[in-house]
Amino acid sequence: MSAPTIPAEAPATARPTHGRFAEALVSAAPAADLGEAANVYSWLIGSWEAEVIDFRDDGPPLRQRGEWHFSWILEGRAMQDVWIVPPRGERAGAPAPGNRYGSSLRVYDPEEDVWRVIWINPVTGAENHLVGRREDEEVVQIGRDDDGRLMRWRFTDIERDAFRWLGESSPDDGRTWRLEAEFRGRRLPSRPGASNLPWTLGWEWTDRPGLETVSVRASGDALLAEGEVLVELDGAWTRVSYQLRYDRSWRFESARLGARGVGAERTIEIRREADGGWTVDGTRRSDLDACTDLDIMVTPFTNTPPLRRLDLGAGESRELRVAWVRLPELTVAPVAQEYRRLDGAEPPTRFLYRNLESGFEGELEVDENRRVTVYGPWRRLR
Repeated sequence: MSAPTIPAEAPATARPTHGRFAEALVSAAPAADLGEAANVYSWLIGSWEAEVIDFRDDGPPLRQRGEWHFSWILEGRAMQDVWIVPPRGERAGAPAPGNRYGSSLRVYDPEEDVWRVIWINPVTGAENHLVGRREDEEVVQIGRDDDGRLMRWRFTDIERDAFRWLGESSPDDGRTWRLEAEFRGRRLPSRPGASNLPWTLGWEWTDRPGLETVSVRASGDALLAEGEVLVELDGAWTRVSYQLRYDRSWRFESARLGARGVGAERTIEIRREADGGWTVDGTRRSDLDACTDLDIMVTPFTNTPPLRRLDLGAGESRELRVAWVRLPELTVAPVAQEYRRLDGAEPPTRFLYRNLESGFEGELEVDENRRVTVYGPWRRLR
């Protein structure tokens, strides 16, 4: 009897969706039997941005940004985090030193009254085992590195929305310590989610004849937008249709666009793959690899996903690269852009957009869901 053939991969219908996997893994609260032990790490639950400094022997300190996400998992009996440096959207060409896209698992050991911590970073192959506990006003984690040296990772200067993390090693088993890395974390505000979907939105153009409508809804693991634009471009009427797909965090996944003008009709399909690469009509476009978002020339809707995802503080700005779709040609090119938050209101109401290549800039007014109400030639109708 021949051995059964192991399939190379599961059929698409058998693969768990992100939503089902997350529902099985993530817990809303710690297990009741953890008691006071949960408080050692419970203050970390949520999402953080961080300033990251890696101190190096062979050069100046390496400064980067990072994102850190924490959640209770497995019926609240463990905590898991995801630690990403540089953050998503900035990882193309990330330097090998300090490159992290890994996860820690924390499980409480009631017999020893400590937390067992395992950190794994597939980017570098690092795997560290530590023991964590509260010591006065700090959370201290002790273990040994791959060379057997004592290592100490400390959360210190802990506040509700901020902390400092210090990574240290000792060449003499704890008599002296050397600082190797420092992270300064700042809690991210809750992101406007999809709970108030569906939306139906409309805009009119004020500098030419033009009208747009778009409907946005949640579907399983995805957010879907379907829109129609009728506008006069270059002296001729052009009708544009678009179907856009995002994940639940407003990260772009795919698009299908159509443009119909006098005597011409074109369509295009754009995808951002799981590895961050882009394809246009099935052809890999390496020039778009650093892009995180899609921006369509004729609609203000595509400004909303980055505004919802960036969570900018008052006066803060962020650069990003986008795949920009020009109409009516339906060509796609990488463009560097910047968003700056102009006000300190909560929720924010005003942002400044800049095209870093053409020099164009314009102020955006948004509603409580960061949907554009006024921007350049567009005015929201509903």
